[in-house]
Amino acid sequence: MMKKMKVFFYVLRKTFTSPSYYKDILNSPIQFSLKFFFLFFFLYTIVTTAFVTVRFIIPMNKLIIRLPELVQTLYPPELEITIQNGQASTNVYEPYYIPLVKVERIFEQWQQNVLGAYTKKKDNILVIDTYGSLDDFQNYNTFILLTKTSLTIMKDNGTFQTIPLNNIKNLVVNQKKILTVLDQIKPYTNNALPILIGVTVLLLLIFFPLSKLSILFIYAFIMKGVFRIFSCTLTYKKSYQIGLHFIVISTILAVFTHSIPFFEVFAMIGLTMFVTYTTKTSSNV
Repeated sequence: MMKKMKVFFYVLRKTFTSPSYYKDILNSPIQFSLKFFFLFFFLYTIVTTAFVTVRFIIPMNKLIIRLPELVQTLYPPELEITIQNGQASTNVYEPYYIPLVKVERIFEQWQQNVLGAYTKKKDNILVIDTYGSLDDFQNYNTFILLTKTSLTIMKDNGTFQTIPLNNIKNLVVNQKKILTVLDQIKPYTNNALPILIGVTVLLLLIFFPLSKLSILFIYAFIMKGVFRIFSCTLTYKKSYQIGLHFIVISTILAVFTHSIPFFEVFAMIGLTMFVTYTTKTSSNV
């Protein structure tokens, strides 16, 4: 095992630092690059899952365990909201406010520990005004505004999203019904930590690399065309094989550049041009 790990880190280092090393890759069977690819994503899964667990899942799990307590603290026992035929109504005097001060400490911990967000100070978590409109959202300085026909929610980036109530099935919401639902899902919330970790591992270990392999079918065509521009004739299979190494590079770089649109596409094209130009490859494979 130690020998395999030593070979892996050697290939990883050469993949990042030595354009000429890609000549050796071209002379190797595609199984060699596939093993490198899958071992990378196995290690990537371990490291990323550990980070996500400490940074997000554990704080989220603590909040999930406290949901019944939070509902009783946050949701007034006298408030009942009815949504019928795409329109909201209540049994309270409006506008009705649920101020942030009721759970301010818990909410701030959720933002900082789970979301990593520091949004502008708000006065309310929820305001209900079925006589109001979307224009009142900023005036109420709230995270959520319920009007007669829509639900508006403040997002992490400072923008907001409006959901028409005609997209929501008829329902009645009150404290008792919310607590009843929480009691029904309690067996799952008590085991939320291993479930969340398991889902994270499943996504990172299986679906994430499979999505990379799938999109690489398209990237390989693009890379093959770029190789041809530089007078380097490669088969589609060999373009795909080199792409397995380029995907590893782009995945690591994307951790630091996740906000750049189409980063992976530009990375694959840029890496193809750089490696081809640097090595002046003209081999026919």
